[in-house]
Amino acid sequence: MKNKLTAICLFFCFVFGACQQDPLEEKSKAADELLRPYDGSGPGYAIGIIKDGKLIFSKGYGYANLEYKIPMSPDSPFYIGSMSKQFTAACILLLQEQGKLNFSDPVRKYLPELPNYGKPITIEHLLHHTSGIKESYSLMLFTGGNPRWEDYFDNDDMCRLMYDQRSLNFAPGEQYRYSSGGYILLTKIIEKVSGRPLSAFADENLFRPLGMSHTFFNDNYAEIVPDRVESYRKVKRGYERYNKNFDTYGDGGIITTVKDLLKWDTAFYSDKLGIENFAQKMYAQGALSNGKAIDYAKAVQIGEYNGRKTIGHNGGMLGFMVDMVRFPDQKFTAIVMGNGAAGFPTFMAHRLSDIYLGKPSAPGPKVNAVAPVSSPKMSRNAMKKLSGNYWNVAQNYYNTIDFRNDTLFFNNTNGGVIPLRAIAQDSFALLDTDMKVRFMLEKGEPHMRLHRPSENNAVALFRKYIPEPPSKIEELKKFAGNYYSDELKTTYRFEIEKGSFYWKINNHKRKQLYPPVGNVIWNSGTMVWIGFGEIMFQTDIEGEITGLVIGDSRVSGVAFKKE
Repeated sequence: MKNKLTAICLFFCFVFGACQQDPLEEKSKAADELLRPYDGSGPGYAIGIIKDGKLIFSKGYGYANLEYKIPMSPDSPFYIGSMSKQFTAACILLLQEQGKLNFSDPVRKYLPELPNYGKPITIEHLLHHTSGIKESYSLMLFTGGNPRWEDYFDNDDMCRLMYDQRSLNFAPGEQYRYSSGGYILLTKIIEKVSGRPLSAFADENLFRPLGMSHTFFNDNYAEIVPDRVESYRKVKRGYERYNKNFDTYGDGGIITTVKDLLKWDTAFYSDKLGIENFAQKMYAQGALSNGKAIDYAKAVQIGEYNGRKTIGHNGGMLGFMVDMVRFPDQKFTAIVMGNGAAGFPTFMAHRLSDIYLGKPSAPGPKVNAVAPVSSPKMSRNAMKKLSGNYWNVAQNYYNTIDFRNDTLFFNNTNGGVIPLRAIAQDSFALLDTDMKVRFMLEKGEPHMRLHRPSENNAVALFRKYIPEPPSKIEELKKFAGNYYSDELKTTYRFEIEKGSFYWKINNHKRKQLYPPVGNVIWNSGTMVWIGFGEIMFQTDIEGEITGLVIGDSRVSGVAFKKE
């Protein structure tokens, strides 16, 4: 009888247990459902969820290589772009801990080739993007570099461009303005102080101690990497493969996997690298000269999502889009790495945190969940009036608001087009992101305010403008001729032929500027946006053209003199 009762009890315990839902299993199912749309025949994502030092969910979606149909997996080696900067910052921190340098050291102590700009640029300025150093990749574009980044260049090429600049974007310490070039200079400092390539120094001091056997700085683009993830861009016939042909590193360059990033994550909860309070030192925020703190620390950004503190740094290059968002107080991290699929990694990381951590009781920014893009809150005519070009005067770039199919779209003019969903009479959410735009009048002129919570609650103000192309080709004759920049060692030639106005950089293929084609936009007849920068022609007091200045969101301007 006793055995029968025991068997019955075990039976009911089994049935009852089977009926209970495993919370972790249910959350992982929800995470899997979120990523399911990317599990097709194209590029996709590798996902990792870390809780309390353990990888509780990891999976690949889509393909790591479309040509050979290699499925994506948590073991797939990814190029992570600017997310690499935190490893360079950790190497600088290690050298300071070893007494071989100080954050307060002037950069010219190690790199005397850098010009003397009057006020010293320190290592700390480079770490926090407060140096004023002009963005090296922008300078490369201004010399005629391939906008797809498929030409060859290396750290030495970038340094030469920076060393030739006679001015900064601003005095060191006065502003925060992101510059990958600053991290290339940090790489040079690491190599000079340690006497070793960054790849070797990082391997010995970071990757091997942490057991990150599939992580390294890729300083040779031709190196064989088994099962390397390729990246892709969408075209009319499907996808095209990007070709990485450059050897810059330190500002980027890391190849790693989801499983190796688990080991990197654990370093922030223990002192495995031999640095006491490693996380605290990496999380120490930078400050401007006036003492105002910024949200950028040692190549990680300090932010907040849904009332919870976040630590992260995304990366994007050649179609790769990655992010690793850590919630330190919850010991939770979401890793999202994509190779060309639609979607935004930071937004996905936040959605994954919602699934696993739930919504906190404290109020926070609401996630902009997928929803119909049409809205009864704003009429078709009202939305149509909002469409147009919006110029960010502070940082020399523009975004557009497009209206088609009764829907507004946010176009960042760099390939990102996102539907807008009305949330108030003058405000919209960017679908599948946490970003919002608000339209308003500033001093009687239409403006757009863009709020990016996942980017340290950044706010950018744009002024609406109506393009003013020249009315006839004769107006452009005064611009024809050669312009030379000694800083870039580059010549721009503007010429008129058969009723069209062309621009040519050195011996590269010329580009038609008038009549405007593609992403060419004229404004006021003397300024033209050419897809990756702004050209402003300059005149003297008599109205004669004397030169031009070219700039973008990371370069205030480089001057060319008319010959």
